[in-house]
Amino acid sequence: MKTISRRTVLRHLATGLGVSALGLPACRRSDFAELIDALAALATDREAAGAIGRAFLDEYPDEERDRMARRLALELDWRSAMPAADLASALLLRIERDFRDAKTVRVNAWVLSQTEARWAALITLA
Repeated sequence: MKTISRRTVLRHLATGLGVSALGLPACRRSDFAELIDALAALATDREAAGAIGRAFLDEYPDEERDRMARRLALELDWRSAMPAADLASALLLRIERDFRDAKTVRVNAWVLSQTEARWAALITLA
């Protein structure tokens, strides 16, 4: 497995801001299926995000998919049919706020914001 930096994942996420909003069909797996699909669609390198997500879930096995999604929905002020660019902007702002407020987790050699760790975990579980 190749080493992937947090900056690489964030750069790929920022690149995703340029992608226009797509109609994402919600697969009613849960009340948050649409959000999880929309968050997964923001990852331009799902393999990199998945590696981070798997590492996070290995270190924090009590994190549950719907609980993480519910938390992100509240923190990102998510609403159904939210444009992808708005969701990506909210995600990036929340990640910055997490670092400012020292809301971080250590995953392997990475220090991640709680938001980006949960985002990567949801991509893994999508």
